[in-house]
Amino acid sequence: MIVCPNCSSTKSLVSELKSKPGLNRRYRTCKDCGHRFVTHENVVDWQGHVKGWGTTKGPLEASE
Repeated sequence: MIVCPNCSSTKSLVSELKSKPGLNRRYRTCKDCGHRFVTHENVVDWQGHVKGWGTTKGPLEASE
């Protein structure tokens, strides 16, 4: 859950997304007070795992 640092509201709107290798920046605007803030996401590469909708296979099942 993303919380506004100004008013602690959980309602925000993403106005822009900037991606670099290993990092995503989301520029947000609070719906309650209008404060603009940025959140950072580190992109993690899980070696040996295959992900899909509803299933995750471990390294042994990935080759099947």
